[in-house]
Amino acid sequence: MKSVYFLFALFLSIIFLGACKKLLSPARDLEGNWVTQISPTLYYNSDFCGTYRRVAKQQIGLRWEITKTGTNTISIDIYRTSSSSVTLLVSTSCAQYVPLTFPISVNGEISSSQLTLTDQQGRIVGSFSFTSDILTGDFNSTFDKFCGLYCSGVDSDSKTITLIRQ
Repeated sequence: MKSVYFLFALFLSIIFLGACKKLLSPARDLEGNWVTQISPTLYYNSDFCGTYRRVAKQQIGLRWEITKTGTNTISIDIYRTSSSSVTLLVSTSCAQYVPLTFPISVNGEISSSQLTLTDQQGRIVGSFSFTSDILTGDFNSTFDKFCGLYCSGVDSDSKTITLIRQ
């Protein structure tokens, strides 16, 4: 008799867990517009004078337009909403960098409450965590990186970019 109760309890557990799995899909709905209320500081990087490093900084307000492309994937178009003047962090002769050109398009992969950004070459360029209305994270040093005569790209300090759902 105990085995019948055990099997019945196991059966109900499987049904309940299956229903919960469907309700807790990792592909949360991030689709829509998101904006920074406080402009994050973005750093321009360059290897013009040897080592790839931060050479200038600028506060830039951002707006993201997120579109769902698959079960756990999204595309993001990033727009500038405001910006400060650029502040050099090194001597003028070493401050050779390519300024950001907007819009910037990246892809995103969602896993649980984490969002990983990749560029068009498939490089990881950012990492964010999110709730239903807030995205918080950062761009790493390969964000918008381009190498011609010298390499130039953008990054931010850890977890300093916060976007609010509109």
